[in-house]
Amino acid sequence: EIEKKSRLKLFLARFFSFLFIIGLIGLVVYLIIQRVNYNNQGKQSLSLEVQSPQVLASGDKIIYKINYINNEQAALNNNQLNVDYPEGFVFESADPAPSSEYKNVWQLGRLEAGEKKLVTIIGRLIASPDSEQNLKIIASYEPENFHSEFQKSVFFATKIVANVIDLTIEGPDKILADQSTIYKIKYKNNSDQPIEKMQIELVYPSDFKFIEASPAPSSPIEGEKQNNLWLVESLGGLSS
Repeated sequence: EIEKKSRLKLFLARFFSFLFIIGLIGLVVYLIIQRVNYNNQGKQSLSLEVQSPQVLASGDKIIYKINYINNEQAALNNNQLNVDYPEGFVFESADPAPSSEYKNVWQLGRLEAGEKKLVTIIGRLIASPDSEQNLKIIASYEPENFHSEFQKSVFFATKIVANVIDLTIEGPDKILADQSTIYKIKYKNNSDQPIEKMQIELVYPSDFKFIEASPAPSSPIEGEKQNNLWLVESLGGLSS
């Protein structure tokens, strides 16, 4: 009888242990399925839309408008935007201001259901003509009542078609020694925005003797005379 009771206790212990293990496995599988389902749905939970020129002259001003939209019926917490700029991008300003030293991270806080936020980034894109410059955006967020972080990323490509400034020099390719000659330097702003505080610097041949120029060369330092430097305060663009 004692042996029968011991066997019954052992059977019940093993039976309930088996049920516990099965239940634990079922819970893990359920959580994994929920995670996968949310990942699949999460592609539509958050929208990242970038508005910016797809074609640009090198050195021209570029404005990235990033629309951050919560498509869920619940809030999204701890929203953060990380921007990986193209190699030739020069940051100028942003609204709202970034929260990192490198001007590429935004803490957007909590987004209610259906809420939309806009991040505007202004800078200049300097790159070789015919190259393609990619902006990468990574958004991270935590859905309400779902204690896990999710991410979504998008890319935006801008094609560089020309230099922002055309610069040409006109003059004879051959002259006699000690003969005077005239060189004409022409420059043009190909962008639709004015360029401020431009500088033109000439490097003369070793035997070149400067006589005069129109307009006269500039002197960036008071009292200092230079014959190879011109400062242009503003050069209008195509739209001006």
